[in-house]
Amino acid sequence: MQLLEFFLQEVRRFSSQLRLSFKPGYNAIYGLNESGKSTIYEALIASLDHGYFLQNRESFLAWEAKGSPSRVGLAFKEAQDTFRLLKDFSSGQVQLSKRNLTTGKFEPFSRDPSWISDFFSRELCFPALEIYQSIYLRDLTGLPSMGGISTAQPTEQDYSETIELSEVSPSPGFESYPSAEPSLPQGQSPEEIKRQLEQLKEELAWAEKIEEMEFNLDGLEKKLFELETGSEDIKEVERYLSEVEEELAKYEKLEELPEDIDERLEDYMRMEKQKKDILVRYNKEIEEAKYDIDLLTAIPLYKEKLLIYGAGIAVVFLLGGGILSALGKVPSYLPLGGLVGVALVAYSLWQYLSKREKLEKLQAKLSKKDEDKKVTEKKYGIEGTVIRSLIESSGVESAADMVWKLERLRELKQRKEELLAKRGGLREEKDYERLKAEQEKLQSETKEIQNKLRDMGGLSMGAHEMRREVERLEALLSQGLGQASAPEDSFSSFTSPEPQPVPVEPAKPAQTSITSSSRDPVQDLMNNCQRLLNTDLTTLTTSIKDSFCRNLNAFTSNNYLEARFEEGGELILVGKGSGREFKFAELSPATKDAVYFALDFALLEESLGIRPFPIIFDAPFLHFDESRLLAVAEALKGLGQINQVIHLTSKAEFTKLADQSFSLE
Repeated sequence: MQLLEFFLQEVRRFSSQLRLSFKPGYNAIYGLNESGKSTIYEALIASLDHGYFLQNRESFLAWEAKGSPSRVGLAFKEAQDTFRLLKDFSSGQVQLSKRNLTTGKFEPFSRDPSWISDFFSRELCFPALEIYQSIYLRDLTGLPSMGGISTAQPTEQDYSETIELSEVSPSPGFESYPSAEPSLPQGQSPEEIKRQLEQLKEELAWAEKIEEMEFNLDGLEKKLFELETGSEDIKEVERYLSEVEEELAKYEKLEELPEDIDERLEDYMRMEKQKKDILVRYNKEIEEAKYDIDLLTAIPLYKEKLLIYGAGIAVVFLLGGGILSALGKVPSYLPLGGLVGVALVAYSLWQYLSKREKLEKLQAKLSKKDEDKKVTEKKYGIEGTVIRSLIESSGVESAADMVWKLERLRELKQRKEELLAKRGGLREEKDYERLKAEQEKLQSETKEIQNKLRDMGGLSMGAHEMRREVERLEALLSQGLGQASAPEDSFSSFTSPEPQPVPVEPAKPAQTSITSSSRDPVQDLMNNCQRLLNTDLTTLTTSIKDSFCRNLNAFTSNNYLEARFEEGGELILVGKGSGREFKFAELSPATKDAVYFALDFALLEESLGIRPFPIIFDAPFLHFDESRLLAVAEALKGLGQINQVIHLTSKAEFTKLADQSFSLE
């Protein structure tokens, strides 16, 4: 089920219409105390549960009626179907409409409360209010630190018993149908009503004290907001200044460089260029000399072809001449051939000697170039030693990198001076020191009131509802046992030209006292989740173990090493430092709430995969400190990614992470 749109008309403090359009994900509704958050929360419950609507509809009537009916409307989507549910607090009428997919208009679906309740239970699989409230609804009064009190009480009202009335004109937006008028409670003794009245008056005094403190807190928070808004431009400058100072810290070592570093860097870079050019030239000449040496030494003397050919010719002709001389036949050309061979040998020897001379010169040149290169490197190395040491100590990669970072350093310094001047001007203009002192004072006062409110605990009804209930009980005592008439702003009745007396099945009264559950709130939560998911304790605790521990670490600042459930369902926590085991009942009120929400969020994650109903929170995190608020906001954001969350809050921090936010101001 996904809630789409919600509206109120003439309900309590809302003298005109209030309309909210919800989106999937995390929806935050922001408002200060007494801005109507609890009215919206309770009206949403009344929309979803007809028993709660009948029990409490009188309490929703407008404080300053202007003639229009007091009613609530809720549009929601289930699968591909869109429905609109209208409930009239003035008359008790209810109507469910369904959007026609062809025309796009809402058409009446049912106006029978019993059938609608059955439709919610049968078709939408909507759980009973006790189950839904325990898992999906949460307000400040239901927390362990507040005694586990809950505003929304389950009902066993039989909605099939309706009153037959004559035809009347329906309220706008409703078709005409019978209305049920609940009677006042019966069977109470005067002593019971007196005790109830005395208890309620004590609680009313407590509620009025809380109301006064909350009013003062609202005023302080409003002043704080104005101060923070007034100094926002200063904070923005300080934010930029912080970023500049953070970047300046990266160049801290450059601040220690000598004043003439720019000239030194310029000389060094010029010297490095000269060194590079000289070494390039030397390297080129050395390579050429090596190449020539390789050519000269490539062929040894005994492999020279001219030498081989000349020696061969000389040997042949000399050997042949000797043989022929012995025979007495010496040709005239024979000496000439021997001379040619000798000449070739001589030429080869001359070439070899020439190469040797050239080779010696080249080797001498190569040796000199190598020496010159070493001298040059040493010379420039000595001259650049200081700069290189500065480069290494400054943590930069090269001289060029240092030049760039020095330029950036000067830009940042100039930017810092500009921001400091701007901040100084703004502080002087807005009298910043006075604002800061006043803000610190207000923050201290706000924290003091919040701590007092945290210690005072919570109540199931507001002061206004308590006053109305006191009036009702006093009227009961003044007119006799259980026979008093309803207060002046009781339910409006339909009238008929010929009204007939109608027997009415007694309905359960509106809340008349604050009752605290005697059971362990953790066990209540676990039991209701077991009922919702139709599972056993062992299976449930196993499946939520990881998410529970994750939430526990986030909400308690990693103060606990382990959490486990005993066989009887009792929750045991193990301290991280001492290893001591704590029972849930032994924890401080604030820690109880943190642990409770860690478990609650884990159970929600488990439940949403099977029963994805809207999660509705009414400022249950009022007493959390900043670190826990941030952790809870992250957790709500996470829940919003898998299901719709509607969170009514007086903490503006939550709106920053919400997918959609509203303001009641």
